[in-house]
Amino acid sequence: MKNIAVSSNESIYFNSYRNVAASPDGYYLQTNVGMSDGNGYLSYIDKNSGKETFLCSKPDCSHVDDSFFRCPIESCDAYLHCPMMESVQWYNGYVYVLEYDKETYDVTLVRISGDGSVHEKVMKIGQAPNYGAYYKYVIADDETIYMTYDDPETAGMECTVSLNQVDLKTKEITPVYTYSGPNASVSYSLMILNRSLFFMQVTKEDNVYQQYLMKYDMDTGKTEAVLEEVITSYTLVGNGKLVYSVPKDGLYLYDMGTGLTEKIRSCDDETMYVNLAWDGTYLYLENLQNRIFYDTESKRKIFVCTLEGETVNELKGGMDYAQLCDGDYILIKLYVDGSLPSWAYIKGSDVVNPDVEWTVLRPE
Repeated sequence: MKNIAVSSNESIYFNSYRNVAASPDGYYLQTNVGMSDGNGYLSYIDKNSGKETFLCSKPDCSHVDDSFFRCPIESCDAYLHCPMMESVQWYNGYVYVLEYDKETYDVTLVRISGDGSVHEKVMKIGQAPNYGAYYKYVIADDETIYMTYDDPETAGMECTVSLNQVDLKTKEITPVYTYSGPNASVSYSLMILNRSLFFMQVTKEDNVYQQYLMKYDMDTGKTEAVLEEVITSYTLVGNGKLVYSVPKDGLYLYDMGTGLTEKIRSCDDETMYVNLAWDGTYLYLENLQNRIFYDTESKRKIFVCTLEGETVNELKGGMDYAQLCDGDYILIKLYVDGSLPSWAYIKGSDVVNPDVEWTVLRPE
């Protein structure tokens, strides 16, 4: 019998642009070194210790060289050969990443054991011009993933995109939903709840990007719009409800069972555009988009709120989009003393402490 995802683990992530995957015991982190060879490595944060270590089972391994960039060595279990950016996932005891071949342009799904010792190529899933973050995917069960691809060559153009079902057993890839439009995309914020796959459908109208929330039923094969509003982000908050953000307006709580909508928070100058996440207790509003689309002087913040929209704390934002909040930890990346970006965390038990500071990590 297949192991089937029955609740949304994706709500703990702020968006599709992430380099971290959560497991019950810790977090698997993908790092692309940024050199011309495109290689990278996996590290792991243990929930109990709060320490970051290279995902390597070899006791005497040095893991990386002594260059400024700390490039991974190929003999290390943590080594990733040209991983696609932001492609790490965790499911049922395994880590998954997408590997890129610069000679053939092939993109391959790779499955890695929890200790990093075994790397297995599962199947080729497509091609890409480079190792950019063009593919997004979510794992539905032991044999099925759903995947999308944004072709960089059609950026800004009228194009057709598809949501694809990938059968890991038969190695077949089947489009289950297609959409055409100016700068069309169906790649953002893929989340699974029971047998429904939620995603953001993007198009360009009057030279402005518009995002709509859609739902694909895995059993019937039907896709429908969940909301009529143009939104910036959403997150599933349990009991058949979701919270979504309308730009320059506010946050709304939507009951998918009754169809009722309730406004829980109005925007202010710092939250006109936000990314949302839910840790099971608190709602998080990360406002990096506010600097991009509304006020370039807006300070980067993460607002910790109740489900009624009340702010209980404000955390300092990171160098990029916030990554994850699951009730145990919240993770971001920071620049520290002019060095390479480092992961940093705040424990879930401290998110309402007004004096809390980020704890900066460095893999050992």
